[in-house]
Amino acid sequence: MKIKNILLSFALIVVFHVFTQAQKVKTEKEVVSGNEISNSDSLKETNILPSEKIYDDSWDTLYIRLSRHAKVSVNDSVILKLLTEENSNFYMPVPGKVISEFGWRHGRIHAGIDIQLNKGDSIHSAFDGVVRISRYFSGYGNIVVVRHYNGLETCYAHMSKRLTKVSQIVKAGDVLGLGGRTGHATCNHLHFEVRYLQEPINPRLVVNFENQKINSDTLIVSNDTFFHRKNISKKHTTNKSDFTVDKKGNYYYIKQGDTLYSLAKRYNTSVTLLCNKNNISEKSTLRIGQKLKL
Repeated sequence: MKIKNILLSFALIVVFHVFTQAQKVKTEKEVVSGNEISNSDSLKETNILPSEKIYDDSWDTLYIRLSRHAKVSVNDSVILKLLTEENSNFYMPVPGKVISEFGWRHGRIHAGIDIQLNKGDSIHSAFDGVVRISRYFSGYGNIVVVRHYNGLETCYAHMSKRLTKVSQIVKAGDVLGLGGRTGHATCNHLHFEVRYLQEPINPRLVVNFENQKINSDTLIVSNDTFFHRKNISKKHTTNKSDFTVDKKGNYYYIKQGDTLYSLAKRYNTSVTLLCNKNNISEKSTLRIGQKLKL
């Protein structure tokens, strides 16, 4: 009987010890989880929002633009240092082939560049930064928007799965999500946008997609950098006798005084890209009425 009581007491001691350790582990996990939430929520309070002076401390986690009809006006040219001590690397989001360019498409602005990929391919952050948006959003499908320390924001749309959360700090090359065709997408691809002050700019002004590297360590931003659809459509449709862009906005008809440089500047592209699209050289003579693909 005495031995039985001793064994029972020993068993109770063992059970109590195991229960105590389990509660301790549970408490530690809750503390860690609480710290993660606290770190995320206090991101703004710790003054580590990227480019906070440029964006006046705004941090909208739902919408890409603050206003649907917003129009950026830059009084003087702004020089953005794309690579800095805080933003020291560039990483190609996906290595695929460009299948659709920035610019006019079916009479409306296509605000990014589409890059071919397979479903499930990893999509990487182009620069260091912080995730501002991670959600399912209308035609974009699953989209992640990262604000970078260099002043730019990049958008990654049509993902099959998002792997990052709002306020998550990311480095260039970190995986943001997986490729897919969610939203308004007819095939698997990455819709990649580059924005400054929420307004889209041609990603080719920043990235050489063929060589998979940035064009320069700096980017000069002026009013001519932005693609203001309203102004362009009004300029080219006021007089029926003065059409210089076809109805779909895919081609331009040369007028007196036009140069490749002026067209590249007007349509927010590059002379090199215009030449490649039209199989001409920078020294080619433009003829009045000649049809150029934009």
